[in-house]
Amino acid sequence: GFPMKLSEYFYLGLPIIASKSYKHIFDEFGFYGLFYDPSRYLSFIDVIQKCFESYDHHLRLSKNNSQISIIKLDWKQVVKPLLMTNEK
Repeated sequence: GFPMKLSEYFYLGLPIIASKSYKHIFDEFGFYGLFYDPSRYLSFIDVIQKCFESYDHHLRLSKNNSQISIIKLDWKQVVKPLLMTNEK
């Protein structure tokens, strides 16, 4: 499923750190994010450090998330496939 909280994070255009289990969502919609391996707690620390050390770089790459979310996660776009399914 798609956690709706992610859409809010994308809209903000800030760097997002997420479990690698969500990477497929980022890839599907073309969002930028940093990923950690939830089975390794040091992986999470490493990703936070990476983001902190190059924050401006990650912020710049994340700014597109806001525009992408406006286009691809628009409520009409999200509901459209559901409505088409019900019409059949």
